[in-house]
Amino acid sequence: MLVTGPLSKGYYSYGSFEYEEKLPLDETRKTNWFFFLNTVDVLTEEKNHALICFGDSITAQDWPDYLIMRAWDQGFHDVAIIRRAISGTRILREYSCKTYAAYGIKGETRFPLEMNTAGADTVLIQHGINDIIHPVGLEVNPWRPMSDLPTAEEMAEGFTRFYIEKARELGLKVWGGTLIPIEGWRTYEGFREVLKNEFNEWLRTTELLDGCVDFDKAVRDPSRPYSFLPPFDSGDHLHPSALGYKAMAMAVDEELLK
Repeated sequence: MLVTGPLSKGYYSYGSFEYEEKLPLDETRKTNWFFFLNTVDVLTEEKNHALICFGDSITAQDWPDYLIMRAWDQGFHDVAIIRRAISGTRILREYSCKTYAAYGIKGETRFPLEMNTAGADTVLIQHGINDIIHPVGLEVNPWRPMSDLPTAEEMAEGFTRFYIEKARELGLKVWGGTLIPIEGWRTYEGFREVLKNEFNEWLRTTELLDGCVDFDKAVRDPSRPYSFLPPFDSGDHLHPSALGYKAMAMAVDEELLK
Protein backbone atom coordinates (compact mmCIF):
# COMPACT_ATOMS: atom_id res chain seq x y z
CA MET A 1 0.00 0.00 0.00
CA LEU A 2 1.35 3.46 -0.89
CA VAL A 3 0.48 6.62 0.97
CA THR A 4 1.94 10.11 1.14
CA GLY A 5 1.73 12.94 3.60
CA PRO A 6 3.70 14.68 6.33
CA LEU A 7 3.89 11.45 8.36
CA SER A 8 4.98 9.33 5.41
CA LYS A 9 8.63 10.34 5.03
CA GLY A 10 11.34 7.98 6.20
CA TYR A 11 14.38 5.89 5.35
CA TYR A 12 15.17 2.38 4.22
CA SER A 13 18.39 0.41 3.99
CA TYR A 14 19.61 -2.53 1.94
CA GLY A 15 20.45 -5.45 4.19
CA SER A 16 19.65 -6.65 7.68
CA PHE A 17 20.25 -4.08 10.40
CA GLU A 18 17.70 -4.96 13.05
CA TYR A 19 20.34 -5.03 15.80
CA GLU A 20 22.00 -1.77 14.79
CA GLU A 21 21.32 1.52 16.57
CA LYS A 22 21.73 3.50 13.35
CA LEU A 23 21.29 2.68 9.68
CA PRO A 24 24.55 2.81 7.68
CA LEU A 25 24.65 5.99 5.63
CA ASP A 26 26.12 4.36 2.52
CA GLU A 27 23.37 1.73 2.43
CA THR A 28 20.44 4.04 3.25
CA ARG A 29 18.08 6.09 1.12
CA LYS A 30 15.32 8.56 1.90
CA THR A 31 11.77 7.79 0.83
CA ASN A 32 8.46 9.65 0.75
CA TRP A 33 6.54 6.38 0.79
CA PHE A 34 5.54 3.73 3.27
CA PHE A 35 5.52 0.16 1.98
CA PHE A 36 3.74 -1.87 4.60
CA LEU A 37 1.31 -4.61 5.48
CA ASN A 38 -2.17 -3.36 6.18
CA THR A 39 -4.83 -4.57 8.60
CA VAL A 40 -2.33 -5.18 11.41
CA ASP A 41 -4.39 -5.08 14.61
CA VAL A 42 -3.02 -3.88 17.94
CA LEU A 43 -4.87 -4.84 21.12
CA THR A 44 -5.56 -1.68 23.16
CA GLU A 45 -7.91 -0.41 25.84
CA GLU A 46 -11.63 -0.63 25.23
CA LYS A 47 -11.98 3.16 25.29
CA ASN A 48 -10.04 3.47 22.04
CA HIS A 49 -11.72 3.49 18.65
CA ALA A 50 -10.88 3.89 14.97
CA LEU A 51 -12.11 6.29 12.31
CA ILE A 52 -11.73 4.95 8.76
CA CYS A 53 -11.03 7.45 5.97
CA PHE A 54 -12.16 5.79 2.72
CA GLY A 55 -11.42 7.22 -0.70
CA ASP A 56 -9.21 7.53 -3.75
CA SER A 57 -5.96 9.39 -4.52
CA ILE A 58 -7.07 12.45 -2.57
CA THR A 59 -7.39 10.35 0.57
CA ALA A 60 -4.19 8.45 -0.33
CA GLN A 61 -2.35 11.72 0.11
CA ASP A 62 -2.02 14.19 2.97
CA TRP A 63 -5.28 15.03 4.70
CA PRO A 64 -5.57 11.88 6.90
CA ASP A 65 -2.02 12.55 8.17
CA TYR A 66 -2.97 16.11 9.05
CA LEU A 67 -6.10 14.78 10.75
CA ILE A 68 -3.94 12.46 12.87
CA MET A 69 -1.76 15.40 13.85
CA ARG A 70 -4.79 17.59 14.60
CA ALA A 71 -6.39 14.90 16.77
CA TRP A 72 -3.22 14.47 18.81
CA ASP A 73 -2.61 18.21 19.19
CA GLN A 74 -6.21 18.78 20.32
CA GLY A 75 -6.03 16.04 22.93
CA PHE A 76 -8.03 13.34 21.14
CA HIS A 77 -5.69 10.47 21.96
CA ASP A 78 -8.26 7.66 21.96
CA VAL A 79 -8.88 7.65 18.21
CA ALA A 80 -6.86 5.94 15.46
CA ILE A 81 -7.19 7.43 11.97
CA ILE A 82 -7.11 4.54 9.47
CA ARG A 83 -6.61 5.31 5.78
CA ARG A 84 -8.30 3.09 3.17
CA ALA A 85 -7.47 4.64 -0.20
CA ILE A 86 -6.73 3.43 -3.73
CA SER A 87 -5.92 5.92 -6.48
CA GLY A 88 -8.16 6.11 -9.50
CA THR A 89 -11.01 4.07 -8.07
CA ARG A 90 -14.66 4.79 -8.73
CA ILE A 91 -17.94 4.03 -7.01
CA LEU A 92 -19.68 2.37 -9.95
CA ARG A 93 -17.02 1.08 -12.37
CA GLU A 94 -13.73 -0.76 -12.36
CA TYR A 95 -11.07 -1.32 -14.99
CA SER A 96 -10.61 -4.89 -16.19
CA CYS A 97 -7.50 -4.07 -18.28
CA LYS A 98 -3.88 -4.25 -17.18
CA THR A 99 -3.37 -0.65 -18.25
CA TYR A 100 -5.27 0.53 -15.18
CA ALA A 101 -4.70 -2.45 -12.91
CA ALA A 102 -3.07 -0.22 -10.29
CA TYR A 103 -6.32 1.71 -10.02
CA GLY A 104 -7.81 -1.18 -8.10
CA ILE A 105 -11.41 -2.23 -7.83
CA LYS A 106 -14.74 -0.47 -7.65
CA GLY A 107 -16.45 0.52 -4.47
CA GLU A 108 -18.83 -2.41 -4.33
CA THR A 109 -15.90 -4.84 -4.08
CA ARG A 110 -13.49 -2.65 -2.12
CA PHE A 111 -15.70 -1.52 0.70
CA PRO A 112 -16.47 -4.77 2.57
CA LEU A 113 -12.80 -5.78 2.45
CA GLU A 114 -11.45 -2.45 3.61
CA MET A 115 -13.93 -2.08 6.45
CA ASN A 116 -12.31 -5.11 8.08
CA THR A 117 -10.78 -2.83 10.71
CA ALA A 118 -10.69 -3.73 14.38
CA GLY A 119 -12.13 -1.08 16.70
CA ALA A 120 -13.71 0.98 13.94
CA ASP A 121 -16.97 2.69 14.79
CA THR A 122 -17.17 5.31 12.00
CA VAL A 123 -16.23 5.63 8.34
CA LEU A 124 -15.75 8.96 6.54
CA ILE A 125 -16.14 8.49 2.77
CA GLN A 126 -14.79 10.96 0.20
CA HIS A 127 -15.19 9.11 -3.08
CA GLY A 128 -16.74 9.60 -6.50
CA ILE A 129 -14.74 12.23 -8.37
CA ASN A 130 -13.24 9.63 -10.73
CA ASP A 131 -16.72 8.52 -11.77
CA ILE A 132 -17.12 12.10 -13.02
CA ILE A 133 -13.73 12.93 -14.57
CA HIS A 134 -12.65 9.59 -16.09
CA PRO A 135 -15.14 9.02 -18.95
CA VAL A 136 -13.76 10.76 -22.06
CA GLY A 137 -14.99 8.68 -25.03
CA LEU A 138 -13.64 5.70 -26.93
CA GLU A 139 -11.96 7.92 -29.51
CA VAL A 140 -9.77 9.32 -26.71
CA ASN A 141 -9.31 6.27 -24.51
CA PRO A 142 -10.68 2.77 -25.21
CA TRP A 143 -11.01 2.08 -21.49
CA ARG A 144 -12.98 5.23 -20.66
CA PRO A 145 -16.20 5.34 -22.72
CA MET A 146 -18.66 8.16 -22.13
CA SER A 147 -21.23 5.48 -21.34
CA ASP A 148 -19.42 5.12 -18.00
CA LEU A 149 -20.53 8.62 -17.00
CA PRO A 150 -23.22 8.22 -14.33
CA THR A 151 -25.99 10.54 -13.26
CA ALA A 152 -25.99 12.06 -9.80
CA GLU A 153 -28.88 9.76 -8.95
CA GLU A 154 -26.85 6.70 -9.98
CA MET A 155 -23.90 7.87 -7.90
CA ALA A 156 -26.15 8.41 -4.90
CA GLU A 157 -27.72 4.98 -5.38
CA GLY A 158 -24.28 3.32 -5.55
CA PHE A 159 -23.06 5.27 -2.53
CA THR A 160 -26.14 4.13 -0.62
CA ARG A 161 -26.03 0.46 -1.64
CA PHE A 162 -22.28 -0.13 -1.56
CA TYR A 163 -21.30 2.09 1.34
CA ILE A 164 -24.09 3.25 3.61
CA GLU A 165 -26.05 -0.01 3.72
CA LYS A 166 -22.91 -2.15 4.06
CA ALA A 167 -21.53 0.08 6.81
CA ARG A 168 -24.81 -0.19 8.72
CA GLU A 169 -24.60 -3.97 8.50
CA LEU A 170 -21.17 -3.72 10.15
CA GLY A 171 -22.48 -1.42 12.88
CA LEU A 172 -20.57 1.62 11.61
CA LYS A 173 -21.65 5.25 11.59
CA VAL A 174 -21.29 6.75 8.11
CA TRP A 175 -20.21 10.26 7.21
CA GLY A 176 -19.85 11.56 3.68
CA GLY A 177 -17.31 14.05 2.37
CA THR A 178 -18.15 16.39 -0.48
CA LEU A 179 -16.12 16.28 -3.70
CA ILE A 180 -13.65 19.13 -4.08
CA PRO A 181 -13.10 21.53 -7.03
CA ILE A 182 -12.00 20.30 -10.44
CA GLU A 183 -12.07 23.43 -12.61
CA GLY A 184 -8.89 23.41 -14.72
CA TRP A 185 -8.37 19.63 -14.59
CA ARG A 186 -7.52 18.23 -18.01
CA THR A 187 -10.96 16.62 -18.58
CA TYR A 188 -12.93 19.47 -17.02
CA GLU A 189 -16.20 20.37 -18.73
CA GLY A 190 -19.29 22.23 -17.56
CA PHE A 191 -21.40 19.08 -17.43
CA ARG A 192 -18.92 17.49 -15.02
CA GLU A 193 -19.19 20.52 -12.76
CA VAL A 194 -22.99 20.22 -12.76
CA LEU A 195 -22.78 16.51 -11.94
CA LYS A 196 -20.30 17.10 -9.10
CA ASN A 197 -22.48 19.82 -7.60
CA GLU A 198 -25.62 17.67 -7.80
CA PHE A 199 -23.88 14.81 -6.04
CA ASN A 200 -22.45 17.15 -3.41
CA GLU A 201 -25.89 18.55 -2.73
CA TRP A 202 -27.17 15.03 -2.14
CA LEU A 203 -24.32 14.36 0.29
CA ARG A 204 -25.10 17.56 2.17
CA THR A 205 -28.84 16.95 2.46
CA THR A 206 -29.49 13.20 2.61
CA GLU A 207 -30.81 11.85 5.88
CA LEU A 208 -29.15 8.48 5.18
CA LEU A 209 -25.81 9.73 6.49
CA ASP A 210 -24.88 10.51 10.08
CA GLY A 211 -23.20 13.68 8.87
CA CYS A 212 -21.29 15.36 6.08
CA VAL A 213 -17.87 17.00 6.03
CA ASP A 214 -17.95 19.81 3.48
CA PHE A 215 -14.46 19.45 2.02
CA ASP A 216 -15.58 21.39 -1.06
CA LYS A 217 -16.46 24.45 0.98
CA ALA A 218 -13.21 24.16 2.94
CA VAL A 219 -10.91 24.46 -0.11
CA ARG A 220 -12.85 26.32 -2.79
CA ASP A 221 -12.44 29.97 -3.72
CA PRO A 222 -15.50 31.87 -2.39
CA SER A 223 -15.42 34.15 -5.43
CA ARG A 224 -15.03 31.20 -7.86
CA PRO A 225 -16.65 28.24 -6.08
CA TYR A 226 -15.90 25.82 -8.92
CA SER A 227 -12.13 26.25 -8.40
CA PHE A 228 -9.64 25.91 -5.56
CA LEU A 229 -8.60 28.88 -3.47
CA PRO A 230 -5.20 29.39 -5.18
CA PRO A 231 -2.99 28.48 -2.17
CA PHE A 232 -4.97 25.23 -1.81
CA ASP A 233 -4.33 24.01 -5.38
CA SER A 234 -1.41 21.63 -5.96
CA GLY A 235 -1.25 22.82 -9.57
CA ASP A 236 -3.10 19.98 -11.27
CA HIS A 237 -6.50 21.44 -10.26
CA LEU A 238 -7.66 18.12 -8.83
CA HIS A 239 -5.46 17.35 -5.81
CA PRO A 240 -4.98 19.94 -3.07
CA SER A 241 -1.67 21.42 -1.99
CA ALA A 242 -0.31 20.72 1.49
CA LEU A 243 -2.21 23.79 2.71
CA GLY A 244 -5.35 22.48 1.03
CA TYR A 245 -4.99 19.11 2.72
CA LYS A 246 -4.55 20.86 6.07
CA ALA A 247 -7.79 22.76 5.40
CA MET A 248 -9.54 19.46 4.66
CA ALA A 249 -8.32 18.01 7.95
CA MET A 250 -9.50 21.08 9.85
CA ALA A 251 -12.96 20.76 8.25
CA VAL A 252 -13.58 17.35 9.83
CA ASP A 253 -16.17 17.60 12.58
CA GLU A 254 -14.70 17.29 16.05
CA GLU A 255 -17.39 14.73 16.86
CA LEU A 256 -15.52 12.18 14.74
CA LEU A 257 -12.39 12.49 16.88
CA LYS A 258 -13.97 12.05 20.32
